[in-house]
Amino acid sequence: MKAAVLGTGMVGDTIGSKLIELGHTVIKGSRTTDNEKAKAFVAKHGGKAGAGTFAEAAALVISFLIAEEKRIRNHKRILILSR
Repeated sequence: MKAAVLGTGMVGDTIGSKLIELGHTVIKGSRTTDNEKAKAFVAKHGGKAGAGTFAEAAALVISFLIAEEKRIRNHKRILILSR
């Protein structure tokens, strides 16, 4: 499965890495195409990872995950969406 992880923070990196470990391909979405954290993720995972803007990543996949770093009552929000 191709999955998009929208967010380049610690939560997005952890979940994206786990998805790759489970055999999936992950596209990291960020605000800009030249995001350094997204580039590092791709370099770390080689052919199993890609990067782009939020819109580019979401357009390429069936399921995507939004890892929101803003804390709400000391909990991070994670939204998993499917088309």
